[in-house]
Amino acid sequence: MIVGVRLPCFRLGDAPRAARAWRCVLDALAPLPAPIDAGRPGMAFVTIPRGDRPDRWFTRVRDRLAPVGVPVRCGAGASRFVAAVATHRAVDAVCPLGREAAFVADAPLELLCIGDDVALRLRLLGVRTLGDLAALPPMYLRRFRGEAPLLDELAYGL
Repeated sequence: MIVGVRLPCFRLGDAPRAARAWRCVLDALAPLPAPIDAGRPGMAFVTIPRGDRPDRWFTRVRDRLAPVGVPVRCGAGASRFVAAVATHRAVDAVCPLGREAAFVADAPLELLCIGDDVALRLRLLGVRTLGDLAALPPMYLRRFRGEAPLLDELAYGL
C-alpha cells in the first residue's frame, strides 16, 4: 500500500523558494521508517509495510510535518496514482485493494498529467471524469495512439 502526501498550499511561482520549501518537507519526512518517493513538488509517496494500516501512517506523516507548519492531505491506495487521487478526497481516503476502478471513477480529468491537446480532445468526446474515460469505446480510445494504453490503465486505477 502507498500513502500519498499532498500539500495543497504548495505553489511553484518562485522556483528557488519552492525548491527550498520542498526540501524542508522531504527532510521532515526522511526519518519515517519507510521509503519516501518525492514525486513532483507538493506530492510525496510513502510505501508502507505490508499489512500496516494507512491511517496510522497518516498520523505519522502529520506528526513529522507539524513543525513545518503546512496543511497536509493524505490518502492511500495500491499505486501512486490511486494514492494521489485519494489525496483529493474531502477526508483521508483509503482505496480498498481491488476497488481501484470504482474509487477513481469520479475523479476529474484534471488529475491526469496529460497534455493540453489530449485533454481538449477528451473533453470534446464528453470525458470529464476517469469513469467517463473508462466508458469510452475502444475505437475512440485508439484515436490517442501512443497515449491510449496509459489512458486506459489510469481510467481503471491501474
